[in-house]
Amino acid sequence: MRLALLVCLPFLSTTVGCFGPAADVAANGLVLGGPVDAAFSGLAQPFEAGVVLARPVSFTDLESNLVPDADAVWLNLDGAPVELANEDNGLYIYDAQIQPTVRYAPGASVEVHAHVDGEEGVATVTAPQPPDLSMIPATHPAGASLVVEMAEEFALVYGAVVDTQGFVVWEDRPQTTEEIILQLRDAGSVERYMFPADAFPGAGNYGLALVGIRTADGPDFQGFERFWSNFGVGAIGTGYIAITP
Repeated sequence: MRLALLVCLPFLSTTVGCFGPAADVAANGLVLGGPVDAAFSGLAQPFEAGVVLARPVSFTDLESNLVPDADAVWLNLDGAPVELANEDNGLYIYDAQIQPTVRYAPGASVEVHAHVDGEEGVATVTAPQPPDLSMIPATHPAGASLVVEMAEEFALVYGAVVDTQGFVVWEDRPQTTEEIILQLRDAGSVERYMFPADAFPGAGNYGLALVGIRTADGPDFQGFERFWSNFGVGAIGTGYIAITP
């Protein structure tokens, strides 16, 4: 379930953001607030962030499209700056090992800024509340689907089921972060999420998790190449359920 931003985003930068006007930089990034419940801590870090910068230079040497030498890349969280570390290959990340602790705050304005060759780009998303699972039933029959209504507006929602040891026993999240960001391009509005019947094959006690991601729209991008840029901010909501025979 962990988004693995460090591994997946560099590949993304060679596959998108490569066909816009020559002077424009495309930003593709994801910010995630981890679950509050410590029982789900294996799903994600408390705060994760990664951004890839790319611009069209070559159609044959895709690596040359990357922007590894931006003057500065940072987040503004309700105006408080958080510098993103340069990992080379166009990837800029929040590294909890060396940077000050950052807390995900629903309702906060999350901006990603990049300063490249004297020009600055900004993309903005209001951080969503985690999906609300407080209304799920206490018990649910095995082999039956379960629908959860969304109280927040999300562009994408993914689900996971974990056992009492915290191990993921079912999930529908794409295996790579670039797939998630590419899906943001065509995402609409998710009003409800359905755990399918095969998510609950047998009786037992389980934890449910939903990742809800809100995306930036065209007007939310200033100074970035808009068509190829994608920026999402998400949070993880959790709950518990007993599956009956």
